[in-house]
Amino acid sequence: MQIVLEAGDFRRLSATAQQELLALFGGGAGAPAPDSELRWRAPYPLTHEQAARLVRSLPGNAQRRLALFANRNGRVKMKELMAVDESKDLRTTTRFVRDMATRLRRMVDDPEKKAQLIQWDFDATRWDKTQQTIVDGVYYVAPETAQALREAFDQS
Repeated sequence: MQIVLEAGDFRRLSATAQQELLALFGGGAGAPAPDSELRWRAPYPLTHEQAARLVRSLPGNAQRRLALFANRNGRVKMKELMAVDESKDLRTTTRFVRDMATRLRRMVDDPEKKAQLIQWDFDATRWDKTQQTIVDGVYYVAPETAQALREAFDQS
């Protein structure tokens, strides 16, 4: 017997039904994540296996940027991310965040593009005197992700 359940149909199930199906069929890293884990403006909590897979797939500077989240309890200043390659362009961090989101979405099967690995702390934003340009701010990941990244970097 073969049962086919599309990702969109899976998301329409109750959270309890999703969890029961994932437990029953051994939902691995590529299984659709329950809706409770995919929320707008909430960082996705990586498992240890997902973090290890992500770390292995990254080139040097991206790995060093992600390591900052592991070493700083999940919160990193924008300027610290830029300092990895001595960039002066604010778009460097935007590209990094976007790339991490793309990689995560492929890992967790997120066709609606809700999943984000890294979020911006709006309350920690520092502006210039004219309030026109961001001077610094804080990016953050879920606490579970910070822990999973620490473990992944310790093993690599």
